[in-house]
Amino acid sequence: MRCNFITASVATLLFVLPSWLVAEPSLNSANLPGAQSGTTAQITFAGTDLGPNPTLVASFAIASQQALAGSNNTQAIIEFTTANESPGIHWVRIVSDKGITNPIAFALDDLSQTAFSDSIKTIPAAVYGNLVGGAILETSFSGKQGTALVIDIEGRRLGSDIRPVLRLQNSEGVQIAWSPPQPTLSGDARIQTTLPADDIYTIELHDILFK
Repeated sequence: MRCNFITASVATLLFVLPSWLVAEPSLNSANLPGAQSGTTAQITFAGTDLGPNPTLVASFAIASQQALAGSNNTQAIIEFTTANESPGIHWVRIVSDKGITNPIAFALDDLSQTAFSDSIKTIPAAVYGNLVGGAILETSFSGKQGTALVIDIEGRRLGSDIRPVLRLQNSEGVQIAWSPPQPTLSGDARIQTTLPADDIYTIELHDILFK
């Protein structure tokens, strides 16, 4: 510690603090935005000062967990099993020997988790992926006449900057339904409709300004 005394009534105190006191651990992202309730998931969390000995804490019940090999200061690879929880947006943090991180949003639901692809084999499902720049994402599924369908985007609610637009089209490219960003969903989009015929339907997702 160094003290510089300017006058008898004014003093400037300069403290040199240990580096571990300067900044708390931070959590930036997870490689998957959610998990199926009541199952085991392996998630890689990215951030700073996440080790050693990372532990996942969350607003939902965790039945068991373990940190896997490959975990270090910049990533925590956690395998965990959730209890049966109601679907919703929750928060998660990482606690390590260096402290506790900020929270990030994390989704739990009762649907199987599927990586985004050109088609969805089985519905209902939770499909996750990334929308980059001005891209348009498309995926298709087989639907039956009279099926009540809900297509819900969880983007803004999970911390994304996306301003999503959803479109549902039949096999001839005719738009069946669409949704812009909805204020009641924190700016996310949702389609609720009934399928008019047995057909192959396409879901289209893009940012409202394509950026």
